[in-house]
Amino acid sequence: LIDGVCSEISPNHNTIAVGTQNGKVRIWDKMTGFCLSTFAEEHQGEVTAVKFSNATTLFSSSLDGTVQSYDLNKYKRFRLFKPDKKAQLTSLAIDDANEIVCAGSFDPY
Repeated sequence: LIDGVCSEISPNHNTIAVGTQNGKVRIWDKMTGFCLSTFAEEHQGEVTAVKFSNATTLFSSSLDGTVQSYDLNKYKRFRLFKPDKKAQLTSLAIDDANEIVCAGSFDPY
């Protein structure tokens, strides 16, 4: 993880998602080591967690106070989540049914 802060392997074990200090989320092919995509404009702060809900949907949280969701078939972001109060998001969890996404934070600042 050259500039990576967090990572996760997809449920089908084909890809690896890496979140970086400079707000990027990179998707890597596990077998070839080739970078399939870089989401560079979505986060304005360090990416603190990445989680797959299935093999083609990824979520990321950031110190910028947002959770982003990505479609890995189209390699594009499809939703932005933001709390009502400014917060630095530090963790991310998805329930077993892949229906609920939760982000944890430091106390609002």
